Amino acid sequence: MNLRSRILLLVTSLLVTTLAVTAGVLTWGTRQSILAQQSKDGLLMAQFLARMVRFANRVPRDVDDLMGEQMVVQATLASHLVAIAEQAGMSPTDINARLQAIADTTVVDEFWITDSQGNAYLRNLTTVNFSFSPDPQKQPQASQFWPLLEGKQAVVVQQARQREIDDRIFKYVGVAGVDKPRIVQVGFAAALLNRIRNQVGLERLADQLVDGTTVVAVRVVDTQLRNLARSITAGQRQVASLTDQDAQRLQTVIREQQNLVVLDGDLLKVMVPIWGDDNQVAGATLLYLSTEPLKQALWRDMGRMAIASGAILAIGLAASLLLASRVTDPVARLTQSATALATTQEPPDSLAQVAHRHDELGVLAQTFQQMMAAVRDRELSLHQAKEELRRSEEYFRALIENASDVVFLVNPEGRLHYASPAVTGVLGYAADALLDRLLADLVALDSQPALQALLQQTATVVSRPTELKLRRQDGAWVTLEAIAHNLLENPAINGIILNLRDISERKRAEAFQLEKESAEQANRAKSQFLANMSHELRTPLNAIIGYSEMLQEEAADLGQADFIPDLERIHQAGKHLLTLINDILDLSKIEAGRMDLYLETFDVRALVQEVVSTVAPLIAKNHNRLEVHCADGLGSMHADQTKVRQNLLNLLSNAAKFTEHGTITLTVERLSATENPRAANDLGGHLPEPTEDDCLRFTVSDTGIGMTQDQQARVFQAFTQADASTTRKYGGTGLGLAIAQRFCQMMGGEIEVVSEPGQGSTFTMHLPAAVRPVAAPLTPATQESPPVSSQAPLILVIDDDPTAHDLMRRFLEKEGFRVQTALTPQEGLQRAKQERPTAITLDVIMPQVDGWALLSAFKSDPDLAEIPIVMVTIMDDYCRGYALGAADYLVKPIERDRLLKVLRKHCSRAQGNHILLVEDDPATRDLVRQTLEKEGFTVTAATNGRLALDILETLQPDLVVLDLMMPEVDGFGFVAAVQQREAWRSLPIVVLTAKDVTVEDRLRLNGYVQQILEKGACTREELLLQIQTLLAAKISP
Repeated sequence: MNLRSRILLLVTSLLVTTLAVTAGVLTWGTRQSILAQQSKDGLLMAQFLARMVRFANRVPRDVDDLMGEQMVVQATLASHLVAIAEQAGMSPTDINARLQAIADTTVVDEFWITDSQGNAYLRNLTTVNFSFSPDPQKQPQASQFWPLLEGKQAVVVQQARQREIDDRIFKYVGVAGVDKPRIVQVGFAAALLNRIRNQVGLERLADQLVDGTTVVAVRVVDTQLRNLARSITAGQRQVASLTDQDAQRLQTVIREQQNLVVLDGDLLKVMVPIWGDDNQVAGATLLYLSTEPLKQALWRDMGRMAIASGAILAIGLAASLLLASRVTDPVARLTQSATALATTQEPPDSLAQVAHRHDELGVLAQTFQQMMAAVRDRELSLHQAKEELRRSEEYFRALIENASDVVFLVNPEGRLHYASPAVTGVLGYAADALLDRLLADLVALDSQPALQALLQQTATVVSRPTELKLRRQDGAWVTLEAIAHNLLENPAINGIILNLRDISERKRAEAFQLEKESAEQANRAKSQFLANMSHELRTPLNAIIGYSEMLQEEAADLGQADFIPDLERIHQAGKHLLTLINDILDLSKIEAGRMDLYLETFDVRALVQEVVSTVAPLIAKNHNRLEVHCADGLGSMHADQTKVRQNLLNLLSNAAKFTEHGTITLTVERLSATENPRAANDLGGHLPEPTEDDCLRFTVSDTGIGMTQDQQARVFQAFTQADASTTRKYGGTGLGLAIAQRFCQMMGGEIEVVSEPGQGSTFTMHLPAAVRPVAAPLTPATQESPPVSSQAPLILVIDDDPTAHDLMRRFLEKEGFRVQTALTPQEGLQRAKQERPTAITLDVIMPQVDGWALLSAFKSDPDLAEIPIVMVTIMDDYCRGYALGAADYLVKPIERDRLLKVLRKHCSRAQGNHILLVEDDPATRDLVRQTLEKEGFTVTAATNGRLALDILETLQPDLVVLDLMMPEVDGFGFVAAVQQREAWRSLPIVVLTAKDVTVEDRLRLNGYVQQILEKGACTREELLLQIQTLLAAKISP
């Protein structure tokens, strides 16, 4: 078909389509107009019918009302009749017979007369038993008569309705009994009323509306879609019954109270709701209107439109012939030019003539010329892209073939299609020799499941690394790490790529790492063992040191001066042994990762002066001279003051020990970040700008024996000195410098040493001026001490160790305290409630109830909560003691002076203050008791937290001295038990313990104990000071 024919066909089709659409639109518009008018007329007729139905319904309603009045009269007469008959002694059977006789001679069909419970015991239907119920769910119809029984209504009249027990239409009326509460109900079979309601006037009206031409049927229904009236033209069987769809439409009209017009096939159905006298919808009317007149009108209009369309089509065909001739000639010339272009690759001359046209064909010719130029450019670009692709393929092939990892391409069955050259170096096979072989033949049996999992994966993502064991060509096995990438969906690959890497070296490194971790675990276990043993050694040492101090005082008081030197040797030996144990404990805590920092801000110059005054006797012992140089502007330092002091003492004591008749120099300087050589080294030699990150440099130089390079390399190792001869001559364990170095590292610093044999040594300690805390330190609040009263305070010692009771009692009584002891927390609580001590010393480890529980019990008792509790225990658990309410915390072994200071701090006067001592170690308990009683305190001792809690039940101490490590109930349990009693919560608690108190322990005690003291490190004066301070704070206004 040529272009001319196509144009003619196109124009003709457009004309025909346009005419058809126009005719259809006009026909549809005409039809809709006629249909709308017919719908309007139908609505008017349906509305008229609905109004007539409303009028026709009044007749049966009036009959129903009249019948209701008659039934009320019958029910009232029946109520009087029954009352008279029962008064006359007539039996129910005779009364029922009379009721049946009345029903036979009147319009009433049923009588139902109840007792006061609603049971119908009188009825004319004697074969039916019935009881009225007030529940509308069970009896929707009969329950409406229940108010007659309750006296709330006198008459109930129901409309005729279908009964609950069958489908008969009945009308029921009831009245209340005239002589007693009862229901008197009469019923009437209302089928006659229903026939009157359905037939009066409606059928005749429906027949008059149906004309057989326009209105072919009429239907009137009630709200239940029951026919009230209908009229149907003969032969209209499609409207003889109500369809389900029409039923749904009628329900919608009744429910929404709206008119509805529906075109259903050849019928126009008009539905209008019927309104009753109560302005409620009582039903609906349905008119069936025929659309046959509408069809006849439409056929007439379509004939006229067909004539007009034929004329228009003839004119259009003539115009299309003229248009085709003007378009097809230029297109033919353009086709010739395109054919020439396909053969000669150059546009012919005739194409230029077409391109000069100013219409669409001219634009087409110009576009054709541009397309030819674009084709030439695209061919050139395609050639360049192919060359780039070739170079890219060579590049990536070179990467794969020169990579150290082995690359395999396998099919889903695991057969090799490609192997990279690296397979020769890793497995020893030639790459070509492996082609078409199964990879499973090279994999060990225990790696077969892993290989199958790699090959069977369906995801197009890279798998997780999997270890495979493959056999080399020489028979050796090698472990490779395999990663699979499923590219079966990629047509360019159509396989699974496996990347295998030799991880033999990494496996050996992992084995070495496991051995290293095992060794570190063993080292930590050793450190933990040393720490635990050190705790156990502190308890007897506390007794040795305490008793030696006490015996020295007693020897001096008795004038037995010959014993004093020996006692001093015992005391010094105990202190020395305690120092060694503390060093071992510190080292073990550091290695076990349990050493905590307690940061505080302190003045650097004051700390240096304190250290110098402490170390001065040791320096003078070897006839040395100490020079101190403190630079200006040292300022303050935020660090662990105890560990900084210990490091300085260690460096100075070492210098004094290894120097004789020489000079020891201490230089202290504050360096900014730009002056800190360690900071400059960290920054690659570039000094930073001045910041707040200053550091303190402590330099200790001596003119002693010096060290070789090898000795300097080992000087910071634990249990190491310069050599064996040094140990024999100068003594020592070799722990001091190791601990000092670790303390510095914990605070972000370091110790360096420079030494020459015979020339002396220089130790330089760098510490940041502001140490960054790992965890916020927990410190108890301090309180000022008011004047001490003259009344001797009572101290309750709670410890499960009788020796500790005796020691505490002798010590405290000597110092003016009154002492009570308790071996168990229960005894401690009982004595605390009975004696009301000024303070309590409490051990943690006690049988049954530990010191922590007893401490909590004290703080939980409102009567004992105010008594300060001093924890005296081997457990170094300050935080827990404070958290549970201890006033102070002392770690065994304790010094009597420190215990006295703690107890005195919690007492406001020398008399009348009662302290509960909870301590399981007999020697410590006796020592603390004597120290407190010597100061005038009354002490009650308990050997464990449970006894201490028992003492608190009967004794109200003013303060508790609490050990942490005790049997039964330790100090933590004692503090927790104290906090559970409202009367005990305000009881000051001082923890005196030998336990290493961790940050977790402090958290357990913080807020519940007032002070934590360490046994052996706490002097009597410190203990008394803490007790006095707490007692003073307790009674201060």
